[in-house]
Amino acid sequence: MKILAITPYEKWDCLATTVIEGLQKCGVELYCTYPGNEAKHIITDEEFIAHYPTTDYICAIFGKWETPPPKWYLIDAVGGWDKTAYFDGSEYNYTGYNGRTGERLHPLFKDKAHWYFKRDCLPEEVHGGIIPLACGGAVDADFSHHECKKDIDVLCAFGHTTTGLRAEAVRAVTELYAEDYRVIVSRVPDFLKMISRSWITIEARGGGPLNARAWQIMANKSAMFAQKYTEVIPNLEAGKHYVEWSSGEELKAKIREWLADKSRLQGLIDANFANLCLHHTSQRVGEYILEHLH
Repeated sequence: MKILAITPYEKWDCLATTVIEGLQKCGVELYCTYPGNEAKHIITDEEFIAHYPTTDYICAIFGKWETPPPKWYLIDAVGGWDKTAYFDGSEYNYTGYNGRTGERLHPLFKDKAHWYFKRDCLPEEVHGGIIPLACGGAVDADFSHHECKKDIDVLCAFGHTTTGLRAEAVRAVTELYAEDYRVIVSRVPDFLKMISRSWITIEARGGGPLNARAWQIMANKSAMFAQKYTEVIPNLEAGKHYVEWSSGEELKAKIREWLADKSRLQGLIDANFANLCLHHTSQRVGEYILEHLH
């Protein structure tokens, strides 16, 4: 199978990396317009046009803060809209910029693309034919392969605390110091290894609900305690694969509850890792995409 991908220019994007790596792992002959995000075969506009007659699909992939801009014009150049799938990794709205517009779906691709995959997908959007992709999944780089003794009770380390309930989570976990829990509430070196050392790692909403951090938590065998999701996330169930919370007080209560029974907590970690391997590796994401395209 041959796919032409209109990709972001170099800047790392969680969804783009997962889609590109996943399709390549599935044996797809993937040709990309720009380097970055694990793209292996980079082609010029002229080569894109030359490849099109023998191409099965076009994948147009969102990228935030793009310079240079994406080469959407190539779809019109080859008359390829009936073969085009759009992968929307935007957060607040289709532009990815908070406050710029209220539109969640990209108007061009909503009207013209044959398939529309979306990272932050609401139930009503699924009913309207949008395919949930939930930020992709765990790429190879997310697995540290550390098998560490768990000597940290709770890791709550965010790059910033300006979105979602991140600041509230930091406050709540900090308060557990007084109860003699072993907690870390600051950015740490070797983040993946620190996750592996932690019984519980906290996740909270960034620009979107599900961040790259979520897959890193799952891949490194820590129990994910995540701010409650409102978007559709296929094959990820609260209580079975992770613990959800909606306030600092609820988070503290659930941390105390789960840490009181380490065998139960280990069972949650094991179930989550098994589910990740079954449904949420980059290869499985690639397979999921191809299942919808056929």
